Amino acid sequence: MAQPFVHLHLHTQYSLLDGAIKLAPLFERAKSLSMPAVGMSDHGNLFGAVEFYEKAREAGIKPILGCEVYVAAGSRFDKERRERDRSGFDAISHLLLIATNEVGYRNLVYLVSKGYLEGFYYKPRVDLDLLRQRSEGLIATSGCLSSPVCRSIVGGQLDTAWRQVEELAEIFRDRFYLELQRHGIPAQDQVNAELVKMASDLSLPLVATNDAHYLEPGDAHCHEALLCIGTGSNLDDPNRFRFDGAGFHVRSADEMAEIFHDHPSALSNTLEIAERCQVDLAMDGYHLPEFQVPAGTTREEVLERDGWAGLRARLGLSPDEPFRASQQPYVERMRHELQVIETMGFAGYFLVVADFIAFAKRQGIPVGPGRGSSAGSLAAYSLGITGVDPLEYDIIFERFLNPERISMPDIDVDFCMRGRDEV
Repeated sequence: MAQPFVHLHLHTQYSLLDGAIKLAPLFERAKSLSMPAVGMSDHGNLFGAVEFYEKAREAGIKPILGCEVYVAAGSRFDKERRERDRSGFDAISHLLLIATNEVGYRNLVYLVSKGYLEGFYYKPRVDLDLLRQRSEGLIATSGCLSSPVCRSIVGGQLDTAWRQVEELAEIFRDRFYLELQRHGIPAQDQVNAELVKMASDLSLPLVATNDAHYLEPGDAHCHEALLCIGTGSNLDDPNRFRFDGAGFHVRSADEMAEIFHDHPSALSNTLEIAERCQVDLAMDGYHLPEFQVPAGTTREEVLERDGWAGLRARLGLSPDEPFRASQQPYVERMRHELQVIETMGFAGYFLVVADFIAFAKRQGIPVGPGRGSSAGSLAAYSLGITGVDPLEYDIIFERFLNPERISMPDIDVDFCMRGRDEV
């Protein structure tokens, strides 16, 4: 029986125009290979994390959530192109990060988000400062040939490579591994030999990975076509970008055991890492942002206050003016809707939607009057979410919210394309 092996360095279809592994076939293959867990490590994003997590669980396979982040040379805020800074971290270097728990997953989400919001320059980049701030719950590896450590080794800057390893080991402590890969590329042999020395001298663990970009060996040609689309080249172009080496598919444990027969601990450490990863995304139920209300009040109280104030304004009444007899149908409908909204636990949801729509209107960003079943809500009309009086047009509320059919409110909102990003 082959030594157990878990893929930790794997690019799904969410490594856009680079990864060619679709999720459903991935888990079918993992089951056929008797793999207990599978990791995802898409380039610079977590776009597929939830789908990966859900489909893995459905297939009875443990999902390992990770990302191959891009590390900036120096500060992520630096947008000047440069080859390498004094630390040796290349401008588009890769680093593999894996979440071990919920804290780690949240830190990974934070890092990836900051990469896009603050560090984006050709790629969404993080930097060492961010890694120091958000390393808890994350496992890191020395990475592939495009990592800072490997590039330093290949470039003959061994002192720099050792310093980088020591720095990363200090940041991630007992959660840092030296990553071995073998795809028949001479540079990998050079890198691996140095990493083995580091492991011995610095007492750091090794881990064997396979840089999987497609599922089966026969998918290599399709992957080449995908790379051509991403780089704007043709398959018959002799100078096009292509992968050196071979074996960038989801290899079996037997294949990996043969390739790394001289490093059994690097194979067993893949299983150790998988066992260390206990991420529960808690997919059940609704996860709504918490609308902040003044101390001593509840969201329900704020909803009632704003709802009744808005209704008075819609009906042309002053804030303290009582409702007229002719307006009693509005009062009864409003009481009913508020009671349903609060019973179903959606008070905060209405306040959030009303808040960003009010912001758009204050900024002069055109907002539509509302579409679909939300037009049947007097509360939504009173809060300024919609612009349609449901009583005037005899639109029923129960098509929008019904306590006997628990589901999220569906409020369709249209913003002008100019200013939408501000909202």
